[in-house]
Amino acid sequence: MIRITFSSLFRNRNYDATPNLKHKAIIATMYSSGLRVSEVVHLHYDDISRTNMTIHVRETKGRIDRYTILSQKNLDLLTEYWYKCGRPKNEVL
Repeated sequence: MIRITFSSLFRNRNYDATPNLKHKAIIATMYSSGLRVSEVVHLHYDDISRTNMTIHVRETKGRIDRYTILSQKNLDLLTEYWYKCGRPKNEVL
């Protein structure tokens, strides 16, 4: 299996080229927390712990729940998204 890693330049280009705030939040969460696409799309508002700076990832690839890190920059972006688009009510990110 060949593993492809993205350079920071490539990540920044994709991030800056994305005008949609929701898509920026998804991309930032994937890169900063090391989540898969399927894990990000199943995140709930309650999975984000602001006090512990962690994300609770449910039903991962191995069907085991886990915790991953949450950067301050990513939390700021998610907060901006929630303020502009409204806090989700028991919905996915």
